[in-house]
Amino acid sequence: MKFIRRETRPQRLVVEVEIVFGESAGILSGMKLVGLCVWKSDEGRLFVTLPARAGKGGRYFDYLRPATPGNRTTEVFKEEVLRQWEGRQAAAGSDG
Repeated sequence: MKFIRRETRPQRLVVEVEIVFGESAGILSGMKLVGLCVWKSDEGRLFVTLPARAGKGGRYFDYLRPATPGNRTTEVFKEEVLRQWEGRQAAAGSDG
């Protein structure tokens, strides 16, 4: 996972995230998934957004989502992105 801080970014955007697929990723080897972001809410809570598109009624549809109903993989994935970001921040000795 690669975390990228942009100098010019929206105020609440903490960092952009890229998932880089290594040699063992099969057909995805050598590719990266972009468009993930870590944001900070007004209350200071961090959360992850995935690449998405806007739908009707202001709803968003994530491009990366579970293949079966009731599957929590998206939430687990977002939690892992936050865990890795927070781990890097702790190792660097700075806050997000």
